[in-house]
Amino acid sequence: MKSQKNSMTQKKHWYVGVGLLVALVAGAAAGIVASVIAAQSLRDYAATLIVSHVPTVATDVAQRTSTSSVDDAARHVADVAALRVATITAATLDARTSTSWITERDAVGYGVVVATDGWVLTTGDTVKSFTNVRTQADVWIEGVRYSVTQIVEDEMTDFVLLRIDASGLTPTAFGASASVRDGSIVYATRGTHGVDVTTVADSQAVSGVPVAAAELSTRYWELAQVTTVSEPVFSADGDVLAFTEGVMTLPVHTGEAFVHGVLRDGVATFAGFGAKVVDLSLPLNIDVTLSQGKREGALVMSFARPSPAQTAGVLVGDVVTAVDDTRADDVTALNELLRLYAPGDVATVTVLRGGASQRIDVVLGDYGSLVY
Repeated sequence: MKSQKNSMTQKKHWYVGVGLLVALVAGAAAGIVASVIAAQSLRDYAATLIVSHVPTVATDVAQRTSTSSVDDAARHVADVAALRVATITAATLDARTSTSWITERDAVGYGVVVATDGWVLTTGDTVKSFTNVRTQADVWIEGVRYSVTQIVEDEMTDFVLLRIDASGLTPTAFGASASVRDGSIVYATRGTHGVDVTTVADSQAVSGVPVAAAELSTRYWELAQVTTVSEPVFSADGDVLAFTEGVMTLPVHTGEAFVHGVLRDGVATFAGFGAKVVDLSLPLNIDVTLSQGKREGALVMSFARPSPAQTAGVLVGDVVTAVDDTRADDVTALNELLRLYAPGDVATVTVLRGGASQRIDVVLGDYGSLVY
């Protein structure tokens, strides 16, 4: 009887032990599940913080996109920015400074990686506060700090390329910035500090003087939102489209030739057409005979010395209407097309002369050697 009682007691203890073990396992599993859910909630909350900084846009928006797709695009741009956007700060003395200590207030501007071997594209607004960028600036990418070893400035626009001592970086793709129109939704990013959803309010051409060298005019956008420092602007696909400069925005296609030239040659080179032109779309008092009844195109007024255009057979009074069959409706469009070429390339320009179109092959020169 005593033996039977002991056996029952042992079984009871065994059941209690198994019960406790099951309870502990269940509790641990519940804890793990709760912790996963909490972690996921924190990640979702962090993502919400990233995309929640959406300013009110007080303009008519031509492009209508659902809120969910805008939020999805903003999250995608935030992911792209984490890998490809550089935060540019004043150099710190302590080499142990952590990226977690770098805040939005520390940034003097931002850049984007354009080559695996350490080239970062930014703007003059970002570097203007430094007397010597190479000794006074730090570049932060994915939590790693780099020093600047070289700076190359674009003489035609406000773009600047910084070289850092890095390899294996993830380059940013250039988007079709020339195709952006008023009302387009774009995404300005402050590095890892957030994404601002805004719209293009005005994308008019800007030219300093009525008669200018074909290589000098450029196009800016105006955003519905003003930024305090220069930031990259992305499409919903995560391609960089422009950089902000206050209320104005500099599209990347205006500096594409500059970037390609520096990556190819290590220095900035520009193709030279060698003609001063006037925009027929401007409200100028141009004789109807000179304009040949046109309101689009670039009227050739004079030539540089030497002039690749004049050497090829372009004449004063010709109206340039296209480059390699792509329309050039104004001086800015002509400039943007010519900037896609390097010195020595052949560009086939279409000109209107005496009411008839002609195609002329121009061997483009080096802009630096032209005298106007």
